[in-house]
Amino acid sequence: MSVASTVLLACCSSLAAAPEQAPDSKAPRTQHSQSGQTLDNQFHAASADFDAGQFAEAAALLETLVRKVPNSFEVHEMLGLSYSMVIVFNMTGPFIIEHHLSFSPVTAGYCSFILGIAWMLGGFAGKATINRPFYKKLFINLFLQITFITAMLISLNFQVNLYTLIFFAFIIHVTAGFTFNNYFSYSLSLFPKNAGIASGLSGGVNYITVSLLSYGIVYFIPEKDENNLAYSYLILILLSALVMFFVYKINRKRKDPATQITG
Repeated sequence: MSVASTVLLACCSSLAAAPEQAPDSKAPRTQHSQSGQTLDNQFHAASADFDAGQFAEAAALLETLVRKVPNSFEVHEMLGLSYSMVIVFNMTGPFIIEHHLSFSPVTAGYCSFILGIAWMLGGFAGKATINRPFYKKLFINLFLQITFITAMLISLNFQVNLYTLIFFAFIIHVTAGFTFNNYFSYSLSLFPKNAGIASGLSGGVNYITVSLLSYGIVYFIPEKDENNLAYSYLILILLSALVMFFVYKINRKRKDPATQITG
């Protein structure tokens, strides 16, 4: 079995979840429906060939479909960057709390619970601002993240204790939850008729990104103290800013309707 065939089959599963976007936004709805149905038929034909062991035929079909992956596929990187902030703390926070600050594992558990509430509040904030301009609210959120991580780095020169650690981590996790909620909802809105496949694809790409980022950051920036945790947050926030900037520019060049969505 060809590895390329397997990869193409995984990547192109997103095509079964959404009709092809026509370049003219004023095209008739029936044209979109027929186009989406054609893509569905092609994808299922490729899946049937793959299941039957006809990998060359399946690869040939999928190679034509992979060029039609939706233009906004880049948003999944933002999901991984946001969730990586949670995973990085889960990997480093207990060590810092128990070994560097000399608290019990129970205290570390309570801190994780508090930061879970922060993630939930970020989701609520995303829901509350659902009617606000999409990119505007995310740029404001990104500005707040940069402000808070800068304040955290400065504060570590004057005061280092459990309360300052959890305070700044709480705020950063709220903003990360806000970003994740908005981008995950946006990803699913691309495929309204196949939310299950869209959710699976978004989650899969998200966890791959999270695994690579969290392992890489913890490997190069060991869980030594609050400074290293702050630097880990800073790297993820700067990467988020970079990805978001390029996604915004790409969508503007393509005149993607996403630049006009409100939530």
